[in-house]
Amino acid sequence: MISVSPRLVRDDKPVERATSLALPGELTALIVAIHGAEAVEAVEIPADYAEFVRTDGGGLWTLDRNGAPDPYGWEVHRFSTALAATAGLYERAVTEQEDAPDWEHGASIAAMRKAGFWLEIGGYGWRHLHYLCCDRSCEQFGKVYDLNDGDLTTGMVPDVVWGSFSEYIS
Repeated sequence: MISVSPRLVRDDKPVERATSLALPGELTALIVAIHGAEAVEAVEIPADYAEFVRTDGGGLWTLDRNGAPDPYGWEVHRFSTALAATAGLYERAVTEQEDAPDWEHGASIAAMRKAGFWLEIGGYGWRHLHYLCCDRSCEQFGKVYDLNDGDLTTGMVPDVVWGSFSEYIS
């Protein structure tokens, strides 16, 4: 079992253990739209994160002074939330925005192709999102990046890098 930092506590919802680590069809289709069909074969959930979502399920938070989940504190998403957040980012990237110029849309897709497939697994505050590399073809496979004011579409310049998911939550 993976060790979880004592600063993180379970939210008040029932544990949501993942019974399947398969990506939903709509997320797979979005991956194909950005990276191409061959990229799906390189997508893999790293073993330590897979163990975590199968046993703990996510839904971990830091608490505020009153003992409630801190909305500005650290959060480790439930697996279903991680999938939904990642699919949302991919959906925004493949959908041309009316108020964005074509070059910006193309630059977002190019940045995502260069980065490979990353899963949004948590974050803290309003600006820090945490991404886990789930692309075996990338040298960052299994690492977690803290992106301050960024995501896969804006480039991968991390504030903090953890060598693995286990390191990230310990």
